[in-house]
Amino acid sequence: MTPGDKLNIGNSYCKGRTLATAIGLDWSFADGWSARLTYAYTSKFHRSNKMFVYMRTQAGDYDGYAYNFAELDKNHFLQAIVQGDVITGPIRHRIVAGASFQITDSAFGNNDGNYYWCNDFNGNIYRDQPFRVTREISFGTDGWPTHERQKALFLSDTLHLGEHLQAMLGARYTQYRLSDLDGDALVDSGYRTSAVTPTLALIYKPVPHVSIYGSYVEAMEPGSRVGGEYANVGEVLKATLNRQYEVGAKYENERLSLTLAGFRIERASMIDRLVEGERRLTQDGLTLYEGMEVIGSYRLSDDLKLGAGLLYLDPSMQNVSPGNEDLRGNVPAGASKWQLTGHAEYHVAAIPGLSLLGNVRHTGKAPTSDSNSLYIPAYTTANAGIQFDMRVGARKVTFTGNVNNLFNAKY
Repeated sequence: MTPGDKLNIGNSYCKGRTLATAIGLDWSFADGWSARLTYAYTSKFHRSNKMFVYMRTQAGDYDGYAYNFAELDKNHFLQAIVQGDVITGPIRHRIVAGASFQITDSAFGNNDGNYYWCNDFNGNIYRDQPFRVTREISFGTDGWPTHERQKALFLSDTLHLGEHLQAMLGARYTQYRLSDLDGDALVDSGYRTSAVTPTLALIYKPVPHVSIYGSYVEAMEPGSRVGGEYANVGEVLKATLNRQYEVGAKYENERLSLTLAGFRIERASMIDRLVEGERRLTQDGLTLYEGMEVIGSYRLSDDLKLGAGLLYLDPSMQNVSPGNEDLRGNVPAGASKWQLTGHAEYHVAAIPGLSLLGNVRHTGKAPTSDSNSLYIPAYTTANAGIQFDMRVGARKVTFTGNVNNLFNAKY
């Protein structure tokens, strides 16, 4: 038995009901040109009887909080894309242009009996925790409704500059609006923002099987609502811009595939801090992820393919305000410096269309919080799955099935 077994609350749970649907239309309307229209709808109703513990000492003492809430999210997504080829002199262009529209409506239980957060139990990870939730729990979703809307226009041009060189230039304009945070339809207490985010890439192929590339991408990340485990519950954090730089090389032929990449990702930091004795979630500074990744696969036969990967990450928190100076240079919560993966794919020759899949992932230790006072030990998990391809009439249909954490590893 591990220390974690002693702090589990026997009747805690999370339950979710999810619906996801999508429909699309493809149209080839001219030589080399096509259009696609896609509509998707998703909904999720989530009920939580969660327990949170905050470590206070290296000896394993903690404060425990019970957290009950319900949330209903409904999302509509519509996107139209047109793509085709254009030739200007010696340069061939691959043009992609489109527009998207997304609406997300969320309802979250408020403090009027539909939401609960309280320090109901304390203890030590090496001693049994007898606490159980015995009060009546309400899972209503009245309170803190939000209406989120995103509109976007995007355009990209992949330029084929001869036999060995390609460049990609793109831009996306996003208009974001979040409104009616207090549930009053007459008062827009949200905010609006917009941004133009570029995409730049260059690919050089010195020989047919080798590609050397570099890229720069910006993206806008919508604001998120603060959950009930914080004193500023219900507050919506502002949208932020993320930046990613990457350079790498790829080698690929019929049997062997290799990728080597170095990257840098910059994201706004979400810092969990005690302010006047209250735990608050705030945006402050920059979370920086720098690292290298090596991925390889080899096809031993027509039926068997093996692969492996190594990811080294050097994450850190930078540019924090003077009030959070003690976090400068720390590893962000939940970030592991090492990840190792292995995977296999086997086509069953006796049953055409059937493939057996498996993978193993080892994740290094990671801090439980930005303060880096306590680390989660390294762990290894395995997954297995099947894929079956067949034809139904004139259409190709694929069935998939997966078992995650095959050996029920605890971590």
